Amino acid sequence: MSKNILSLSSILLFITIIVGCDFEPKDVSYFVWEEEEFCDGRNLKINTPDSICIDVMPDSLKRFDDCGYNLFCTDAKDLQISTDSIWEENFRNRLYFPIYVHRFSGRIDTLYKRSYLYSAGQMEIGYVSGEETFGNWLVLQSKKPGLILGYDYLSDKERFGCDKLSLYMWDYSYEGQEKVFASDNVYYWIASRNTTDIYGPLTQDELKAQMRDLGVPLPFKLDGRYDRYTYCRDSNGNILPQPKAFRWPNHRKREGTLIE
Repeated sequence: MSKNILSLSSILLFITIIVGCDFEPKDVSYFVWEEEEFCDGRNLKINTPDSICIDVMPDSLKRFDDCGYNLFCTDAKDLQISTDSIWEENFRNRLYFPIYVHRFSGRIDTLYKRSYLYSAGQMEIGYVSGEETFGNWLVLQSKKPGLILGYDYLSDKERFGCDKLSLYMWDYSYEGQEKVFASDNVYYWIASRNTTDIYGPLTQDELKAQMRDLGVPLPFKLDGRYDRYTYCRDSNGNILPQPKAFRWPNHRKREGTLIE
């Protein structure tokens, strides 16, 4: 009898673990996803929409991918164009889909993201330090580690000299990650939960104006969640001892930001 109970308990635990590991909802476009082994620890991700994958390559002068540089570039003439070889290789292997980035000026930049069959793709807006939803909108606060730390506190020295917009939390020591958590250098975004439209990057004043235009009421409180570290590794790839706040129940909670 006790063996049967133990066996049933094991099955239920296994089912709970499997269900609990479904971190990627399929019924929305954009969502926030956490993983201490991945890039920024807490990331914005996007599902591949079934209906809008492109089957014809855009003009070679309009092949803008959704890299961090292009997401943060608010001047159309400075957007980086992907090389023909990269586009042709990826186009053969995966379909692209368009992301519509609405700038505060009113201009809309069309960037392209490679679709993935089994997993949502990461949006390189940086570490998500605050979030809240209202209806069809996901309002976000993010921090770009490379724009805050530069090349200080790099644990991966091979990343020295890279474009600062391509540096992630996992490139830095735990001390550096803590400085990102405490930094006031933030950007704001508003992402649609039904389409691939996203507004940003925005200052807080621009955010308030954009929220009014979209019908998101003020005041509005962003959940600050908690400090989400990523694993830091030495030059041999070994994971270094984590600070106490790395794991639950010792997470350092953040108050969040009131937009009013």
